Amino acid sequence: MKGTNRTSERATPRFSIGEAFLPLMLIVMEACWIYALLLAANALFSAPLFEPLQSTWPLVLMGFLCAGPVSLLEKRRGLLPSLGLYSVGAALVTPGLSWTIIATVWAGAGDTTLLIAHLVLIFVVCLAILWHGRSLARGSLEPGDITEKFRRGILWLLGALGVIAATQKAAFLSPLFLTIVVFIASSLFAQSFSRVAFLRLSYQKSMFGDVARQDLTLLSMVSLFCLFLVVLAILIVSIIQPNLLTVLQRPLVWLYQGAIYVFALVFYPLVWLLSLVLPEYKSGQKHEPPIKQFRTLDHQSASPANSSLFFAILVAVTALIVALLLIRFLLALRKRKVTSELHESIWSWHLFFEQLRSLFRALLRKKTRAVAEAEQERYPMELEHEPTIRSIRELYRALLAWAERNGIKRRLDETPSEFERRLLDQLAVRGPELHQVTLAYIAARYGGRTFQAEEILRVREACLLLQQGKRKGQ
Repeated sequence: MKGTNRTSERATPRFSIGEAFLPLMLIVMEACWIYALLLAANALFSAPLFEPLQSTWPLVLMGFLCAGPVSLLEKRRGLLPSLGLYSVGAALVTPGLSWTIIATVWAGAGDTTLLIAHLVLIFVVCLAILWHGRSLARGSLEPGDITEKFRRGILWLLGALGVIAATQKAAFLSPLFLTIVVFIASSLFAQSFSRVAFLRLSYQKSMFGDVARQDLTLLSMVSLFCLFLVVLAILIVSIIQPNLLTVLQRPLVWLYQGAIYVFALVFYPLVWLLSLVLPEYKSGQKHEPPIKQFRTLDHQSASPANSSLFFAILVAVTALIVALLLIRFLLALRKRKVTSELHESIWSWHLFFEQLRSLFRALLRKKTRAVAEAEQERYPMELEHEPTIRSIRELYRALLAWAERNGIKRRLDETPSEFERRLLDQLAVRGPELHQVTLAYIAARYGGRTFQAEEILRVREACLLLQQGKRKGQ
């Protein structure tokens, strides 16, 4: 509520698609490097010891059914559900052990030692995967943890690639390349969703608008980049293994047949109703065959014409609906307001073009560092020459401009607290004054608090002391 000092009280966060989607991405990340290690083991050993396990990798998607939304607030420390991460091991253990026992008993009926060694090895691998899932389920979840999981997974994937390249088995390169692409795509989704969820849950009023629309926008942007990665990987792998397109064609054929079946199932009642409504004409007059058999034959002969007419009407109606939806979307896009706070948005074309222009200006700028430092000494901060500043947010904007002239610019996805820590690390500034200005901005920006004139004056004095301390340190 505005006008109060209760900035710590936050409303219950709304449901987010990203928070529900995040556990699935983490499960896919873990499953990718496990699958890569199994591929490397199969390439390294002559006997297919780990083949039963690698055939069950797609079943890790079962974890999405068990995983719920993830909370990243400190008060509600986010733990991934145990069932969600245990599915990484369960999807590899349950079908893998059953199929392994049958296959190994059949193959090693004459060699008991090989049979026992095979079963013990598979059992140890399953226990290791289960233990890894248990350790993940007990840990906390923050954006930094996602980055650490990405680094560790990349190391395992590169190690598996080195093993397969050393064994010179090209048959394992195609699934490994596709696994690397899936790992990178899932890590991009996980990192972006965790970062946005962390900012949203930490600062309830930092992002305006519909949460679902923000998540869908972020999902569409990352999906375009991941689609580019998939196409690039398919082109590279098709050069290494020419029969890859034949393998990829099979699921596409299944999808095509399924789409045709659904289309026929949906539009069959419409065709039947249309055949009842449309009258039949022949030579301008209604034809009434005297015999029932002739009437049946007449219906059968007229069905192609009715079908072509129906599909023409269907195409016209579909085109009209698509045009109306496109016009509605363009009108809604035109009416959408561009927010003035560029630092607090997830994605904005206005912000993108502003930063693009800033990049070109920085590249074309030919001023030396000495001239820039002289300009900083001449114009250290607007606060000394503009006593008319009266609002906390304008004071903070002046602080941002002063910091940018000193070589530190606030990033797009950087919170005020993170920017404060970066200023303390890179500039010799006064810590208490900077903390006072940051807390006042957070209370005004995210808590909706209004300040009195005396409070604004104290914040302004803190800004001046902050500037003077930096100049003395220089």
